[in-house]
Amino acid sequence: MTFAGLRLKSTPKKLFLFGSLSLLLLCTGCPQQQVESVAVSKTVPEDFILVASGDTHGWIMPCGCTSNQSGGLLRRATYLEQLREDKDVFLVDVGGAADGVAPYQMEKFRAILEGENLMGIAAHNIGAAELAFGAETLLELIGPSPSVGLFISANVVDENDQQIFAPQRVYKIGDTSIQIIGVVSPRYSGPGLKVLDPKESILNVLNMTDPIDGWLVILAYMNEAELRELAATLPEAHAIIGAPTNQALAPEKIGPVVITSATNKGKFLAELTFQGQNESVEAGIVEMTPEFTDNQKQKLNLDEFREILSVKDFTASQSGLIDDNRWSVSPTDQVAGTSSCLECHEQIYHEWEKSGHAHAWERLVKENAHFDSYCQQCHTTGYGWSKGFESANLSPQLVNVGCESCHGPSLKHVNDSSMKTPFDAKGQCMKCHDPENSPTFEFDSYWEKIHHE
Repeated sequence: MTFAGLRLKSTPKKLFLFGSLSLLLLCTGCPQQQVESVAVSKTVPEDFILVASGDTHGWIMPCGCTSNQSGGLLRRATYLEQLREDKDVFLVDVGGAADGVAPYQMEKFRAILEGENLMGIAAHNIGAAELAFGAETLLELIGPSPSVGLFISANVVDENDQQIFAPQRVYKIGDTSIQIIGVVSPRYSGPGLKVLDPKESILNVLNMTDPIDGWLVILAYMNEAELRELAATLPEAHAIIGAPTNQALAPEKIGPVVITSATNKGKFLAELTFQGQNESVEAGIVEMTPEFTDNQKQKLNLDEFREILSVKDFTASQSGLIDDNRWSVSPTDQVAGTSSCLECHEQIYHEWEKSGHAHAWERLVKENAHFDSYCQQCHTTGYGWSKGFESANLSPQLVNVGCESCHGPSLKHVNDSSMKTPFDAKGQCMKCHDPENSPTFEFDSYWEKIHHE
């Protein structure tokens, strides 16, 4: 499909690798930033690619419970290496990289930032997840990171209306340039932060800087309706890339502006090829499928993250996951542990010992993921419940998917067999075997593997 000056594509193309470029960082009203430049050359400097990710949502890599999951920084880096064979490629992020502000989620956010830094990210926009950390924590969190200078936001200010981050980045490539401005929807906020009107903030940046002879790209952490409204009222832009939009938004034109979005845990990336000086934009969505192999540098970054997890051994209460737990459990119900079932249910207990549930923890250990809170939720018994799994070091007796994962916390039943266990076992399967983690799940065949009287 072709619009005027816009060629849309839907399949991945293994095109290019990183060339050299001139880099100019402009930070209007942001005195802590410095102007830098790197002098380089390029055979066809006017043609370059911009790759945008968004709403990574803590998804450093697919959990690995099934082989056909998409996304992950390891694949993203491989994809970029393929693109960078003979083209300049800019990686940007629309925002939403973290999945929460708890200690575990903060550590994961650090690892994502380092992964982006290893990929040579050109700009990371402040989105809702970043805002949630608040001004003080966010600056402290990203301060030591080499990528801190690449955070942008034109409409996020502190309580004194002072800009915290550079509003834009401008990169010079041969005789053309790309100007990248970041904004976030006013629907979001964070402690010690204010969000100004996005369009006014963009126009302020454009009015306060010299005109750029090249391309204007807006990174806009907004929903689809807001994204379309911004595009309809900002014809100055050549492209507006959004998130979150639930699913990736196929590229289209609103007036002269190309809009698209990259979202859904970074499983889909937007790829835009800018040709010549304001001649045309080729845009498409690329899925990070298993055809993109794991990048070694990103694998080492993941290993370092997991080593940090093994040292810190985050508890369930430090994970940020139990507030959004898959199970609704009464605070008066407590976990007894699978071994407590043996006395009255010996035959069933021994059947369970032969099941995959009884060896769920072994799979995490094999992948060196057993200290990862996200994985622990479905590979332990009673994650975050009263007397349930707390952490790898504190709760070794509650690893694996025990009886109470299906039947519910059962201390009352253990103490008084006339008290029924709180869960309908059949109703619990999809809490872990959901479309995300178990897309091939088929109830009848799976149930037969664990069925018992």
